[in-house]
Amino acid sequence: MIKNLGFPVISASRSKEQPYRINRLQTLLGWIQGRAFSESCSWEIEHNLLGLNDHKGALRAIWLFEPSDLAKEIVFDAWAVQKESAVEHWSLSDESDAASSFSAFRPDMVPNYHGDVMEQLSSRRAVLIERKTVALEVQVEPPPTNLF
Repeated sequence: MIKNLGFPVISASRSKEQPYRINRLQTLLGWIQGRAFSESCSWEIEHNLLGLNDHKGALRAIWLFEPSDLAKEIVFDAWAVQKESAVEHWSLSDESDAASSFSAFRPDMVPNYHGDVMEQLSSRRAVLIERKTVALEVQVEPPPTNLF
């Protein structure tokens, strides 16, 4: 499982000046994992979600391969609970000429850097699959607090 290799990677722009961004993404990941479990979508989150990045209030979800609509919906709803409205879903492509504004992974961003795995991932380019923005008036029911 990729989670044994340090994935998903949690990162945020300006995280040194605003450390709450990382805490918020860790909470977000827990919400995503809990909802995925209840929707029978855990496998996809555990084996496909490579990273979450808060880029100036927009969430970038980086996937190994294109996620299902349900997985994308779970991530969007989780971000909406955080009172944010923009989510971008990116997946990795083998095509060296794939259009991308960034390389998804750098060795310094992954806690358990493993050479062969990271060389494969860092050689791929992130390709935008979907960008979704909705007005903040959309009400999403927060997760229950008594899960156990």
